[in-house]
Amino acid sequence: MPQAPETFECLMERVRNHSDGAARLLLERYGEHILRIIRCRLNKKLRPKFDSVDFVQAVWASFFGLPPERIAFDHPEALGAFLARLANNKVVDVVRKRLQSEKYDASRELSMNDTGENIAMARAAAPDIIAMAREEWDNLVRGQPEVYRDIIVCLGEGTPQNQAAKMIGVSERTISRIMRRLKAQRSDE
Repeated sequence: MPQAPETFECLMERVRNHSDGAARLLLERYGEHILRIIRCRLNKKLRPKFDSVDFVQAVWASFFGLPPERIAFDHPEALGAFLARLANNKVVDVVRKRLQSEKYDASRELSMNDTGENIAMARAAAPDIIAMAREEWDNLVRGQPEVYRDIIVCLGEGTPQNQAAKMIGVSERTISRIMRRLKAQRSDE
């Protein structure tokens, strides 16, 4: 004789008591619901990078990590809503990290298929750019007094203006005045 389906209250009690088979039954009943929510919420740019099933597992890990007294739901819809919020939060965390932070921004990533020609062109152009920069540097320092050259070299190496002033033995105002003169000379050319 077939067994009568277990009531929701009995299932929740078995889950709280960590009974055998209760977790499996819960996964069978709600797993697809969670998976649909995750797939609906996961950004298209992130789908190739993340497996939806990993999110489902993270939701269940969070759920079963709750203290037993927090697993108290009156009806299946309340549990479904809770699991849906957990799933949504898991996806939102990843979207924030991977699309809204500069460090892991997936939108900045390019496929090698899309950029192969661009990379080759950029590498080919680099020596030209370096040669032009050296020529411009030489023109900038040629004919300048020694103090000017020292200032240009220090600042060109990334030394802050206040430190450059101390190293060279001039005031910061002198450095500012010399830099204004050099910029004016460059704009006149």
